[in-house]
Amino acid sequence: PYLENNGNRGAFILWKSLYPFSVTCILQHIDSEGNVLWPAGGVEVSDMTDNSHSDGSIVFKHETGELYAIWAEYHYDGANLSDCWGIYGQKFSVQGDRLWGDTGKAIIPLNCSPDTVVLLPVVKKAPEDDIAVFYRKEYLQIAGPDTAVVNQIYATRINSQGNYVWNNNTIYTFDAY
Repeated sequence: PYLENNGNRGAFILWKSLYPFSVTCILQHIDSEGNVLWPAGGVEVSDMTDNSHSDGSIVFKHETGELYAIWAEYHYDGANLSDCWGIYGQKFSVQGDRLWGDTGKAIIPLNCSPDTVVLLPVVKKAPEDDIAVFYRKEYLQIAGPDTAVVNQIYATRINSQGNYVWNNNTIYTFDAY
């Protein structure tokens, strides 16, 4: 599980669940006395049941009282024999309400490819009411008889409405082999 201070001696907790039939991320809010503040069993980051939600990360903006969750969204496209990966996000009120709709927002829309994975998103506080999202894109680079696994690191800045702040949407930082 991942813990995030709620600013009042309590915590928000994010964990990955495999129940009932798919992978999803669940959040719970605990007060300073250990009382559960959200519904028993927690609140799922998304109710989109056709996709898996994993590799979650959270950050709480004390100034605004908003909790942000970011995760890797996945489904298998059997028609094209491709894995589909993206990065999704959700903004929560301190009461556990989903503020970006029941399925969250696509930060990086699903991309279907037989050789590309988008994973390990991390969310951090950014200036003003914004958040910064970092993630890794991994793909195969085939050059003649050689194959390399290329890892690219990206960053983007999202405002409190879930929109991109930077003109280019995402910033590509570097390749790692």
